[in-house]
Amino acid sequence: MKKILDISTPIIDTLQDYANVFSILMSHKTSVSPWIADHFIQICAINPHLSGKLSVHFIEEFTGGIKHSLQITCPFLDTCVLNRSLIPMSVDVTSYTKNAIDQGYYFQLYLNQYHLPSSTNYGKGHYMHPTFIYGYDDYQQVFYISDFFKYIYSREIVPYFDYNNAFNSYCNPHFEKYWLDNIVMTKFVPYQYDFDLSLMRNSLEEYLNAKKSQVMLSQENFLIDRKEYTYGINMYDILREMSLDARNSNDFLDRRPFHLLLNHKQLFVFRIEWLFKNNYLTVAENDRMKTLVNKLYQQSLTLRNMVLKYNCSMSKELVNRIIEKCDEIQIDDMQAVGILLDIV
Repeated sequence: MKKILDISTPIIDTLQDYANVFSILMSHKTSVSPWIADHFIQICAINPHLSGKLSVHFIEEFTGGIKHSLQITCPFLDTCVLNRSLIPMSVDVTSYTKNAIDQGYYFQLYLNQYHLPSSTNYGKGHYMHPTFIYGYDDYQQVFYISDFFKYIYSREIVPYFDYNNAFNSYCNPHFEKYWLDNIVMTKFVPYQYDFDLSLMRNSLEEYLNAKKSQVMLSQENFLIDRKEYTYGINMYDILREMSLDARNSNDFLDRRPFHLLLNHKQLFVFRIEWLFKNNYLTVAENDRMKTLVNKLYQQSLTLRNMVLKYNCSMSKELVNRIIEKCDEIQIDDMQAVGILLDIV
């Protein structure tokens, strides 16, 4: 038997949780587009100088813990969370996974990449990482999986034998045990979502003015005002600080915050297309906004690629150009957001 659940290229792929969720959602683009259009605007970052760690997320995913994760809060997803200890040793994990897929559930769990042939850690080092499973093929004896193999989110296959070994060779060198123990099963469910113009406008204003978001997806106001939190347009300050730190310490730059900025601009392009298609923009307004957001996207792509190039060359001059590019994009970003707010 063979079963492959629907997946598409995710519009957000900075981190595993985003990529997994949007692989599902983009397979139902028409249904989910209104929800995407008025979400994923505000950004929250933790300043590493004040907290000792760096974290940059869309506000929808910056609420902490599986209880508040995107898999739980997204209205188009039915998600079950199971502790792996509840699967008896006598139960074949391959059969268990296939049964979940047969019922329409995508499967996400931590696997030891030492046993995954597609991983750079295969046969070299024990490293636990969340893996997304969306299908199987009994004839080939494989699961269809997604992960950041070779640092890029991609689709691969893993033989049943290796999958069992990766599941059973549990190790915990660097993750909190709470995360490692969770198996997350997610199913797409039909949902009628009505675009919320006021939500989009509020989020745009909060982003533009770097304000703490008042609208949280979770029922609890998990986010609190803390000095190490940076919101919205001030994310560029974090990118500049990161770049200066890398230059001064001759260290690598974490590409993920820069890639999230690129995803943010991809979503801006998506949002403008949707607004025009649904008569929120005139032809002239759409032409103007398209020019602005496409420029932002290209600038952010150039910036992200400059970071990748820096990590290969460690050129301090390139860091100076990265900082200058951040300044340039921030000015254009503020202009584009301001104009959209004037239009809608």
